[in-house]
Amino acid sequence: PFWLKLRSLEHVAGAMASSSSRAPPSSAEGRRSKEEVQDEVMKSSIDEGAAHGPVVLRRPPPRLMAENHVYVASRQTLPRLFKLVRRLFDQRGHKEVYLHGMGATITKAVFLAQDLLLHYKKDLTLEPSVETVQCVEVEVGSDGDEVPTDRRVSSLVMCLRLSSSDEVKLE
Repeated sequence: PFWLKLRSLEHVAGAMASSSSRAPPSSAEGRRSKEEVQDEVMKSSIDEGAAHGPVVLRRPPPRLMAENHVYVASRQTLPRLFKLVRRLFDQRGHKEVYLHGMGATITKAVFLAQDLLLHYKKDLTLEPSVETVQCVEVEVGSDGDEVPTDRRVSSLVMCLRLSSSDEVKLE
């Protein structure tokens, strides 16, 4: 929900303001890792969540980590995704690329597939599959107890197959 994102942004801004008032870390201490900062923000949001009600943490389903699997995110632009998939076909030599879209990113994945079909014309075939994926939401209560709940989200996986890479023109 919007209020949860807003509250998280307020915590990040507060953490940045408090960290800027401190002296910079010496070379012996080094910089804090990204995980340490995320843990600190999460702990402060859980502590403040006790005053405002439960905090909901969303955990996406596990991803298949392969080079030819492209997961479309809401913050990625279509030109960047288009360039990524073209590089997989043209330079890396993959014959198949799988586009994954989940929830609100399904439309962006479909637009990307349309752009790729227009670019490669008859050399590219599309095999879509629509399914529902189970996600886990963890609600953290005021006493710190975690209550997991299941949620189902629509998912789209499109297999793009390049029929003959010899005829594809490298531009």
